[in-house]
Amino acid sequence: MIRSLELENFKGVAGRQRIELAPLTLLFGPNSAGKSTILQALLYLQEVLSTGSADIDRTELGGQAVDLGGFSRLVHQHDLRRTMRLRVAFATTGGLNPFHHVLNQDYLSDLDDELTDAWVEVAIAADSGTPKVQRLLVGSAGVDEPVLELWPSGTEGVAIAELHTLHPLLDGRGVLERLGDRAFQAQADRLGILVAIRAGTVVPPLDESIAVQDDFGPTEESVEARHLVEMLSVGVLRQLVRLLSRTLYLGPLRSVPPRSFLSERSRRQSGWADGMAAWDALLGDSTGTLVSATNMWLTRLGARCEVRVQDLFDPSADAARASDVSAATVRRLVLNLEGADVLPAEVGTGISQVIPVVVAALVGERKPIALIEQPELHVHPALQVALGDLFIENCGPRRQFIIETHSEHLILRILRRIRETTEKDLPDEAPEFDETKLSVLYAEAAPDGARVRRLRVDNQGEFVDKWPKGFFAERMQELL
Repeated sequence: MIRSLELENFKGVAGRQRIELAPLTLLFGPNSAGKSTILQALLYLQEVLSTGSADIDRTELGGQAVDLGGFSRLVHQHDLRRTMRLRVAFATTGGLNPFHHVLNQDYLSDLDDELTDAWVEVAIAADSGTPKVQRLLVGSAGVDEPVLELWPSGTEGVAIAELHTLHPLLDGRGVLERLGDRAFQAQADRLGILVAIRAGTVVPPLDESIAVQDDFGPTEESVEARHLVEMLSVGVLRQLVRLLSRTLYLGPLRSVPPRSFLSERSRRQSGWADGMAAWDALLGDSTGTLVSATNMWLTRLGARCEVRVQDLFDPSADAARASDVSAATVRRLVLNLEGADVLPAEVGTGISQVIPVVVAALVGERKPIALIEQPELHVHPALQVALGDLFIENCGPRRQFIIETHSEHLILRILRRIRETTEKDLPDEAPEFDETKLSVLYAEAAPDGARVRRLRVDNQGEFVDKWPKGFFAERMQELL
């Protein structure tokens, strides 16, 4: 799970801001105030760490729905003299020894247990005209000082890996004493080691072992330095990239399957950004588990429709040679509305927009993070309220929702569930929820750049911090 995000000089954000995230995070604020900036920062960072490139317009997760425009459009006020910084703090759940080396020091094996929450920061600038990651920092939760920094050495393809030897992860391990004489540079609290790196960036390749540049050959010390740098760079980055790569981004405008929408024997390359991957997931649900869960939630939402998957004979198949009946059929997805089967293209816009939201919420740990924009789009207020239960019931330590929304109804249901949980007064089937699992963020424009504030909620479902200009004050003004 992502704990927090820090931004500086990214889009509308100028000065450094820390954004606290939770299993369920709701982003509110006026249009063009910076809500989508948070989602786009995660999409951008995934590409930077995966490819090493910093000049990115399209992302794998955003597909055609998100056009970042490259570094010149992302850096604050399009000022190429600025340095952009992004930091993500996250829970580490895998091993830090990416290539399963035999480790020659006990403290290296202990790193897996000690580094349970890490952070990664990139500093990106276009000093030479080409945007590059100029510095990569890796640290641990609760300690602002990095344990490792990577920055250019001045020689193409070689970086300096600077270890902060007094960092809690390394202090007392004797790293400086053992490796100091073999290092490129050594100070009382720093140890610089030369490592081979791909040209044009200090982001190491995630599928290659680190190579230490020294003149001593494969000594025990050089092997230790290699493993230490590799675990703190490649080992940590691989975990973060794996987490971000499995993120699901569902954009605000979901496509509707065409009338000819059928299953294909060669898997279709559909994406989540426009919602089409949700329809494909339903169509390809061979066990019926996802379809059943979707229908259960459509009932709880009051959508008055049901997803059905039909097997149709495929006239193009060679049924005589088919080894089973399924080889001679294709699947079609229909929606049953009050007893009548209709195609998704034949239902109201609200239903076609909300079904991808439901499926996105149900796909589980295969997609540990779901970024969803405007789940309430074209949806009746009563259904918007019930979406709160959908997100509450499906979020947790291994499933995180970051939702950009304008829906008063959605937040009111969540606040109600917090109050009912505290008072032990939950209705039947209503999910428990408490304020520690919620982060409500409010984005607003300001002369010195966009600001994102966290509005705290207490265990009675009441806001501790004052909502800017009042909590959905427009409604109260209309009632006066």
